[in-house]
Amino acid sequence: MLTIEEVVRLCADENIEACLHKKSHPLKLKGKLDVPYGLGQVNVYAPEVESQQDYDFTVLHEFVHARDEYILGIVNRDDNEVENEALQTYEEAPEVLMIIKQLYPNLNRRF
Repeated sequence: MLTIEEVVRLCADENIEACLHKKSHPLKLKGKLDVPYGLGQVNVYAPEVESQQDYDFTVLHEFVHARDEYILGIVNRDDNEVENEALQTYEEAPEVLMIIKQLYPNLNRRF
């Protein structure tokens, strides 16, 4: 499960950025972790998001990917595993999402 400590580390130590896009992704993705030149950016594409819950899951999903890549060194983890972990975090540790939205105010959006 994604933790507050991991999110803080991604923000403070790994300098992960986050961006909420108003335009659709060319492949109609809801979210994507980009790693250009070793700099991480969590991207969420608002037009593809269906609800507030879907948005929150997408944010957590992409932060799990970021944690895997930058803290655990896991690349290309099975997306179903990531989705299950994001769901577990959402249900069992909602404070993680609250911290993400505090650290990344541009992700603090209501749908």
